[in-house]
Parts: sequence; C-alpha cells; structure tokens
Amino acid sequence: MDIRFVQTCGCCPEQYDAYLGDKYVGYVRERGGSFTVEYPGKDDCERELLFSAYSDEGFSSQWMLKKARRAIWKKIISIL
Repeated sequence: MDIRFVQTCGCCPEQYDAYLGDKYVGYVRERGGSFTVEYPGKDDCERELLFSAYSDEGFSSQWMLKKARRAIWKKIISIL
C-alpha cells in the first residue's frame, strides 16, 4: 500500500492531505519556497513537523511529494 496525496489547495499555499488507505497520515504544504511535511496528532492543532526545506529555485511537486512520502513512511515505521 502506498501513500496517496489529495491536493486540497492549488496555489498560495499549495497543499495536500496524505492518506495510507483511508487513514489520514500527513499534511504537506508549500508556500513562498517554504515546504513542510507534518504528521497528524490527536487533533489538527497538534501536528508534528517531520520535514522542512526552503528552495529559492521554485516549487517542484514531484520533489515535494517524494520527500513527503519518505518522511511520512519513516514516521509510520517508527511508531509500529
């Protein structure tokens, strides 16, 4: 089973919710060159930052989603 990304906003910020099957496992956001990947806590206000980066070369969704997938998988494996 792979992590599936559902885009929730297309620009300013570009953001995705991540799912493993039907389970919500992450939030990914890029705005103004700042890219973050977060893992959900008990409620939406308690997200854990898994990865962040800044790029002044612009946004690349393939790069973002690859990094996001890797960070979320590392978190899932660590709590099993």
